[in-house]
Amino acid sequence: MAWNTFVYSIGHRTLRIDLQLGTLLVTDQSLLLSLPAAHPNIIHVSFTPHEWDDRREGPEASSIISTVSSDIVCGWNHLTYVNIAIPLAPRALLHLRDMPLLHVVRLTLEDSEGFEYLSRPSQSAFIAFRELSISCSSVLSCSAFLNAMSWHHLESIEVNLPSVPYDPADDDAVCMKMFFQVLSAQCSTTSLKRIFLAAYRFMPTNILDYTIEEDMLNPLLSFSDLTVLEICSCHAFRISNKSRLSLAGLVPLVQYCNDLVHLGIIVDATIVNIPTYLPVSNSKVAYLNLHGSLIQDPASVAACLSELLARSSHGTAPHTSLYSQHIVSSSLEGS
Repeated sequence: MAWNTFVYSIGHRTLRIDLQLGTLLVTDQSLLLSLPAAHPNIIHVSFTPHEWDDRREGPEASSIISTVSSDIVCGWNHLTYVNIAIPLAPRALLHLRDMPLLHVVRLTLEDSEGFEYLSRPSQSAFIAFRELSISCSSVLSCSAFLNAMSWHHLESIEVNLPSVPYDPADDDAVCMKMFFQVLSAQCSTTSLKRIFLAAYRFMPTNILDYTIEEDMLNPLLSFSDLTVLEICSCHAFRISNKSRLSLAGLVPLVQYCNDLVHLGIIVDATIVNIPTYLPVSNSKVAYLNLHGSLIQDPASVAACLSELLARSSHGTAPHTSLYSQHIVSSSLEGS
């Protein structure tokens, strides 16, 4: 469908617009830029880029789409939902920050961008904001974005880091710990209830040489009302530079985040060392995913999980998924 046909076919009662943007001619840009004036009551907008070949279209194609998307977003004042899979200009991010009704935002961030300008005083900065989803290639960019302002009303955060080549110079232990520290400092420990982090890497064969220390998780223990914690990552964990986070390392999460119903994390499940007596077990966890955890004895792991995550209120165990490319038994369902 031509852009002029699309624009003219939008009804006056339309509240939602979803667009896939590719190479834009000058006439296309003018038509798209007219949308806010012609339809000022839009509340739900989603822009995703159409796949193109930079070698053929040139790098300016993505720049034009970013500029046009930013200008369009700045023309709407009643948005409640924004999904922009294209990096926005600072003026557009500032406009979104001050929108009083904005409830859900899904953004793509440029890694080279600084976000100090978002820290400017604002009486209505994200006052209705509840859900944030960020896509970027560095967790440092996400941390910088979150650190620019307070997010006291935020209830859910999702961060997606695309697959990038493994670089031994990257100190992910420091970066990931910093990210969780920023969450603890900038978000309400009672409002934030869902944390989802997907950080996939093309790892070397010996994944055990690439680890993150257990104390990275310590800032999360302050979120006592957390219901979902999902860390989808090709990382192993270690304790005091000696042993990796074992099943016993989940005990603090059970104790301090006892409202968890969904937990996904990587541990070294070859060590079955949960204490025979636990001061408290979590009776609310309904879903547990141990992703790429190391497992040798699924039966012993299942027994420990039953002790740690007992569903006493319903008399049933949580759904458990144990998967790894390094384990003896690849899956264990319904444990």
